[in-house]
Amino acid sequence: MQARLVVALVVVSVLGCGRSYVAGDAGEDADAAGTTRDGGGSERDAGHDDAGEREPDAGPVWYEPCGGILCPESTRCCLRTMECVADTSECAPASSPGGCWSGFECAPDHYCHASAPNCVGEGSCRPRARPVSECGRTTVCGCDGRTYSNDCEASLRGVSVAVFSACGTRGDGSPHVGCGDDADCPSGRTCCRLLAVCVQSDCPECCAIPPPGTFFPCRDDSQCESHEFCDGVGCGTAGGCRPRGGGCGGELRPVCGCDGATYSNECWAAQAGIRVAHADACDDGP
Repeated sequence: MQARLVVALVVVSVLGCGRSYVAGDAGEDADAAGTTRDGGGSERDAGHDDAGEREPDAGPVWYEPCGGILCPESTRCCLRTMECVADTSECAPASSPGGCWSGFECAPDHYCHASAPNCVGEGSCRPRARPVSECGRTTVCGCDGRTYSNDCEASLRGVSVAVFSACGTRGDGSPHVGCGDDADCPSGRTCCRLLAVCVQSDCPECCAIPPPGTFFPCRDDSQCESHEFCDGVGCGTAGGCRPRGGGCGGELRPVCGCDGATYSNECWAAQAGIRVAHADACDDGP
């Protein structure tokens, strides 16, 4: 206990003045935050990879969950491919200012945080230890399949947020249930460890890296948030959830929607939550 308190003081002094959320704040509960479940539902150390190279008693553990596995020390998770990489040559840097695809683009005390709630896609560098004033009050399911008391506790472990509710529960207004294994999922669903969310058992394409510009892979609108629709190439194919959009202009570039209606342009089709079947107006022939 005394060793853990010393470590906590060291972390605070390194990261600067002011109270930040660090492992030592949990006191006796710090050990409980150091476990996670493997695919079979058994408990193991959250900071302990399969080769047994890390020990949680060494203090706050900086590790990288990546698509259901823990990346070995000195590697980082590439949010573009969900694979552990050794340097930026294996995961091209983000082009947008402040963006990142891996922790190699961030300072040593930061990690690449995927745009929440999500585990995949371009993120931004976020400090691991953050002021309590920035912490949410909602439990979250991390991309490592563990439940955290809030997003700050997840940040401390370098973990992005999969769902803004405890693993095994559905967030308000969300169709997604976060998970660490199949036991967290309702009947008819399995745990997609890649995304740390439950997906329909008969939808293998729903457990995949979503298309660029989308948040979750999908087959239809029922697998998306209420303000999103399942967008993709053509009709009836696998796609990704993205916002319906808004603020469409008056540019006339007609497209035919998968509902058989003609829209002024792609933006108006997206605002209606309709995929584009093809360019130009729908054929109203016999």
